[in-house]
Amino acid sequence: MSNSTIKMTTGWKILNSLWVLVTLVPLGLVAYVAFFFIGIRANNRKWLITGFVYFVLIMGSFTMVGMYDTEHFMSGIGVGILLVAWFSCMIHSFAVRQHYLNIIFKRKVHYEHGLNTQVNKQVVDVSEMKERRTKQKKQVQNKKVKNNEKQKKPTSPQVININKATEEEISTLPSIHPFLAKNIVKAREKVNQFESIEHLATVVNIKPHILNKSKPYIIFADEKVSSQKAQHKRESEKEKVRKSGRMVDY
Repeated sequence: MSNSTIKMTTGWKILNSLWVLVTLVPLGLVAYVAFFFIGIRANNRKWLITGFVYFVLIMGSFTMVGMYDTEHFMSGIGVGILLVAWFSCMIHSFAVRQHYLNIIFKRKVHYEHGLNTQVNKQVVDVSEMKERRTKQKKQVQNKKVKNNEKQKKPTSPQVININKATEEEISTLPSIHPFLAKNIVKAREKVNQFESIEHLATVVNIKPHILNKSKPYIIFADEKVSSQKAQHKRESEKEKVRKSGRMVDY
């Protein structure tokens, strides 16, 4: 909220000028109270001192009037001081009224503007925090996606001994995802070793056709690894030749 939106309305001026009425009380009995009030509220030491001066003059004059007869000249002096002090207090209060309103209004603007600024700052801070968290979440998700892409990156399958292969090695086989590879390792720990593809499928509780693509790369004993690798190498070379359009006799 800007300062221009906070206006010193007529109603606000009247409400904050009611203290002037105190000075209109006959003979200024409580006129000095008005300056005590605005001095305290505006934190203005000068007005507090002024109120104290009027208090001394008014109370002193009443004392003089009470001490002497009405015909005594000192009584007349007391009445004169009282009237002068009272009228001076009234005129003085109207003179400082606008200054007092300016001080109170400035404090009002400062408080409301400062409060709104603080609230707006908190809103901005919360908004920035949420935006930062959103960015962090996106970064984490992007990292996960990249990691998954790296994991899913096709690699040339290798012949493995399913009874000794690690979870990572098993997951490189065609149609075997990391979750299935983990289940295979857990199932292997229970049965010690697999005897065949059918046995593997039964123990892991999956359908045998799921392993059809991986079957050529799975062996169950170390001595078969070499021969199986050699066979795959020959088949791979035949496939390359077939794709290139050349015929080669083996």
